[in-house]
Amino acid sequence: MSQVEQAADSVSAQVEVEGLPSGRQRRRPLVLVGFVGLVVLGALLAVLGYNSATSTRDVVAVRESVAKGETIEKGDLRTVAVSLDASVATIPAEQAGRMVEGRRAAVDLPKGSLVSEDSIAQGTVPGVGKSVVGVTLPASQLPGEPLEVGDRVRVVDAPGVNGRAGGSSQGSGGDSEAPSEPAEVQVEVAGVRVAGDQTTVSVVVEAEQAGPLAARAATGRVVIVLDSRER
Repeated sequence: MSQVEQAADSVSAQVEVEGLPSGRQRRRPLVLVGFVGLVVLGALLAVLGYNSATSTRDVVAVRESVAKGETIEKGDLRTVAVSLDASVATIPAEQAGRMVEGRRAAVDLPKGSLVSEDSIAQGTVPGVGKSVVGVTLPASQLPGEPLEVGDRVRVVDAPGVNGRAGGSSQGSGGDSEAPSEPAEVQVEVAGVRVAGDQTTVSVVVEAEQAGPLAARAATGRVVIVLDSRER
């Protein structure tokens, strides 16, 4: 062994004897610091993940079911605090008055469902050149199949309803006149409201037909006929 190697061994032995850290011993605190840093980082990530999962926001939900085409009223809505993925479409609770109330539902909104912008009809009903007429009738003058928003129906005059005789009439010469075809108008259902034994069907018609239809509907002597739902 050379004198240089002997000197190096002597120094190393002296360092260990005096309690000073050797090169390997000096590396141990660095490893410990790195391990502690990883533990702290993991804890921080866990806290962030927990906060993200448990943070909530107030959004608009449906208190009472609203059918497609019906006007959404304040009483139909409520605020719920939910934890949602950012990809889930909702409407903030503070925007309910501006974005939801008084608008019409674009789809059926079941009780408890969340409201999104896609749930709200963008157009107004009635549109330009259209009017809405309410026809209130008992079940006997409505189709046996429950009406739905968007149905195409016909409102047909029924002179014989309520004890009013219809059909032929006597002319001045005593000859009976052939009965004319009952007047009818084809319309689209915009809403259906049931109150007791009466059902009010809101229908969209051309503006010029609204007056005559409203006058006939007021007599109660009309019936509603449901046409095919196939398009």
